[in-house]
Amino acid sequence: MNALLPLLLFAIAFMVPHNLVVGQVLVEEVAPNSPAAMAGIEPGDTFLRISGKPVRNTGDLQRYIQLNLGKEITTLVQHSDSTTEEVRVIPRWKPPEGQGAIGIVVNMSYSSIVSQHEPFWKAIPLANRHPRVDILKPGPGVGGHCISVDPWFFVEAAPDLTNLIHTARMVNDTQPKYVLSFLERKSGDIRGKKVAALGLAYKPDVDDLRESPAIETVKLLRDAGAEVHTYEPFNLDYSIEGVKTARTLEHVAAQADIILLLVGHTQLKEIDSYKFAESTSARVVLDTVNGWDRDTWQSAGFTYYRLGDGKNN
Repeated sequence: MNALLPLLLFAIAFMVPHNLVVGQVLVEEVAPNSPAAMAGIEPGDTFLRISGKPVRNTGDLQRYIQLNLGKEITTLVQHSDSTTEEVRVIPRWKPPEGQGAIGIVVNMSYSSIVSQHEPFWKAIPLANRHPRVDILKPGPGVGGHCISVDPWFFVEAAPDLTNLIHTARMVNDTQPKYVLSFLERKSGDIRGKKVAALGLAYKPDVDDLRESPAIETVKLLRDAGAEVHTYEPFNLDYSIEGVKTARTLEHVAAQADIILLLVGHTQLKEIDSYKFAESTSARVVLDTVNGWDRDTWQSAGFTYYRLGDGKNN
């Protein structure tokens, strides 16, 4: 767990919206006999790309150079007369004091601030470095008898020392409400709309329904006035008061205006979107677990939304 925590925190930081300063990286000085001077880089030149990667700011330039110490890199520069040229330079491991790896002094010009937001799903490979299981995947919440319950014991025992745990649990416990509000933002008032909720278990490919956020989401939809039809392939007989239960995928699809994927069961993730489109009049899909391919479902005629990708949240 100690080895996993830094990766988790890095992944969280990766997805948080942040500001990025971008602009032109302008060469102010070139040291005599330095790699930059020998490559023909001159004061007034602007760095455009290094090894095919855009140079957006001085941080990019420094990172690309430090990652290639002792190696030849191809640099695209724009000269002061607006012509461009590819030059090759080899950053030094041990440059003279004050010169830097290629012997230049640079500055930013025409800079601006850009707000960046990385899709959460990009952070998953960074966080899921546990040697045995993939446990860190966003969705409609976290359920089961362990992660959704046990952290509260720590919070109760030492509230002053468990702010991060408390916040994490609050975020996860409110995810079902977020799914409801998301659906309302995208589809308007859901009262009277037929929602096909696919999956009720707390995690994929099991029949365990304990503390399932999918069930909580279904109840919230019901209370908001939606006509909810559920399909749980691993527990066909489970019923929720005020909610209709379907025993086949075809039956739940035929009843729907909106398709809601709540659990990443293999059977549900492998649904053929084109065949599915033939069996339902629904054309709105909300994928809460990154189970389906956006392009495939859109090409089948569906309006596709997905939690955590930064495109439509």
